[in-house]
Amino acid sequence: MIINKLSNISENEKKPFWKRAGVFAVVFLMSFAVFVFFKAGHTLSLVNGAGQLWDSIVDDGYVEKNRIDILILGIRGAEDTQYGGTLTDSIMILSIDTKKNETALISVPRDIYTVIPRHDGKREKMNYAYAFGESKGIGGMNLSKQVVEKVTGIVVDYVVVIDFKTFEKLIDTVGGVDLTLDKDFVETSQWGYTFKVPAGKNTLNGETALYYTRSRFSTDDFDRARRQQDVIMALKDKLLNMGVLMNPIKLNEIFDAIGQGVKTNINLATGLELMKYSKYMDKTHLKREVIDASENGLLQAGKVDGAYVLYPKAGLDNFTDIKNEVRNIFQTPSTKSSAE
Repeated sequence: MIINKLSNISENEKKPFWKRAGVFAVVFLMSFAVFVFFKAGHTLSLVNGAGQLWDSIVDDGYVEKNRIDILILGIRGAEDTQYGGTLTDSIMILSIDTKKNETALISVPRDIYTVIPRHDGKREKMNYAYAFGESKGIGGMNLSKQVVEKVTGIVVDYVVVIDFKTFEKLIDTVGGVDLTLDKDFVETSQWGYTFKVPAGKNTLNGETALYYTRSRFSTDDFDRARRQQDVIMALKDKLLNMGVLMNPIKLNEIFDAIGQGVKTNINLATGLELMKYSKYMDKTHLKREVIDASENGLLQAGKVDGAYVLYPKAGLDNFTDIKNEVRNIFQTPSTKSSAE
């Protein structure tokens, strides 16, 4: 009996290293997959604060097929009471054509002046919708969804809200974002010193990326929207990098950051389903659009009680041209990043 046991031990020790390493790798990958699944589920349970979104208000006969629209809102954070922490500083729509396997990133200016739903017919800048909904306890995501639907004419399926602190932390966690600029970017008025990102290839940390995306005096809000798109795409590339995806420490930090500073109505099952479209958010499949007030743009600038506002060139609350632009985004040529 003792001889047999010793014989078995001897045989195990003689197993090739690659077989023993293979068993370890399988166990590790299975454990890693279980960790990611449950951590992702726990995180989404924390951020899924909207529940069921209100029904769409798109009622002009438009029928949407093979398309998913995700509204992405960037806010300063509820604790920033001095500067309107729940005003949406950034409004983007990530659209997915599920038949063509194409994606689009559309920036909608925060200063568009229109009637805010459930606000007694009063007009405000559309970035006020989230703050108003939160203050009234009826859901900032719901009001933002409806005001964006009113302006763009598409059905918003999902909403993601992220605050600046979380945005900054995510960038630092993945080791910064890489941007290549054709020329120097300089902001002299906003941050109390001369802020500069030089021409050429740069790796921006969280704070620098946040300043780069928020700077607005050196250019205008439309250029700022393009810079925001550049950074969002650079962050997406880093988040989907295998060095991050296979690093349990970084993934844990990413999930923790998301759990603290993101709100959404996307659940785990939906999140996993949407992930398969991330590979189509590249230069080949992604279209980019900024609705602006340029010579060929769809908006014009004005003043209301001394405040800067934007409204359609077609007339106040006439969003027909903007709706056509957004609805037909997958029939138009791709636009390129200003930082490529």
